[in-house]
Amino acid sequence: MKYLAFILLLLPFLGISQIYTPQVKITDTTFDFQFEGVTKAAIDSSGIIRSKSAIHANFFCPDSTISYSFTTDDVWQKLTNDYDSLYSTGEEDGITINYDTLIVGSIGGDWDGFVKLNFEGSNGVTYKIRFFNITQSVGYPVGGAETARGSGNLVKMFSSPYIYNLNPGDKIIIQVQTDNDSGDITIRSSNIKLYYIHD
Repeated sequence: MKYLAFILLLLPFLGISQIYTPQVKITDTTFDFQFEGVTKAAIDSSGIIRSKSAIHANFFCPDSTISYSFTTDDVWQKLTNDYDSLYSTGEEDGITINYDTLIVGSIGGDWDGFVKLNFEGSNGVTYKIRFFNITQSVGYPVGGAETARGSGNLVKMFSSPYIYNLNPGDKIIIQVQTDNDSGDITIRSSNIKLYYIHD
């Protein structure tokens, strides 16, 4: 019995009797927190973590009737207008746009890309679209393609590549190509979305 009493006296010094309580108590529906790799986030009462800021960008060409001409068959060309101002900025964080050229900010790494083009083109002519890194001379697969159906028939093509190994300052453009240089198109609308994945 005396050995048991002795052991019980030692427990507080060994830390065994300590009961740990949570350091954060949720008393509201959400609370903010920070940890390495996440600048702003919140967790709600159901346990779902929601990011309050994300590195992303969105650019768009609103409804229009812009004529775009091709000069050579099967040659990639920059998608833009006469003033290099086809795209407007919706939101930008980490990538900006200047004269229809995307410019990577201070965070490179791998990104998820998406571009869609709604257009009218010459009947039976095939068109392609892709992202192209002019700084690294890299075209990102998979490019999209679509065969047009003539004036007045709206078609769309898109590309959603994994854009890898970007460096700060890299310049990226959207390129288009056709198998018939007389197959000019009328751009109706377009949008570009980019989301940062990791370094």
